Amino acid sequence: MRPRLRQRKRSSFEFLMPFLILICIGVIAVLLFNLWSAIFSTDPGDAAYMHIDGGSVQIKTWGTEQFFDLRTDALVMQGDEIRSSANSKVIIEFFDGTIMRLSGGSAVVFEHLDDNDGDPEIEFTLLEGDVWVNRVYKNTEQTSLLISLGASRVNLDTASVVS
Repeated sequence: MRPRLRQRKRSSFEFLMPFLILICIGVIAVLLFNLWSAIFSTDPGDAAYMHIDGGSVQIKTWGTEQFFDLRTDALVMQGDEIRSSANSKVIIEFFDGTIMRLSGGSAVVFEHLDDNDGDPEIEFTLLEGDVWVNRVYKNTEQTSLLISLGASRVNLDTASVVS
């Protein structure tokens, strides 16, 4: 006769361990995916791209008190203030394709940038200088564009020059 093999009782911890390992691997995978998306995301959402074609630009980001110099292109967010030097050429492209060009010696504050699907809005204040806005690129007619000039407010529906 063969000796009987003793069957060992499995504890509940040993039974649940494979499931716990699978759950941990899933949580780690989700966290790594979110980290990857945050680092390499291409959707700026509620922002504008600023291209410096010549000269220098100073920017004061929202919540700060000091201006700092920019020599390369940058992402402009709501609340940022831009000052261009006398000889600079600055082009800003908004999320909807609207193009804005700042003349030399201009200053602009971006009051409101909202890429809402239902009612997108762009609002900025021209403190000094000249601005050229081109709204015929892409499909920009559904975006509300509002420019404040001191006590005056201009609502643009087509391409315009504002001084």
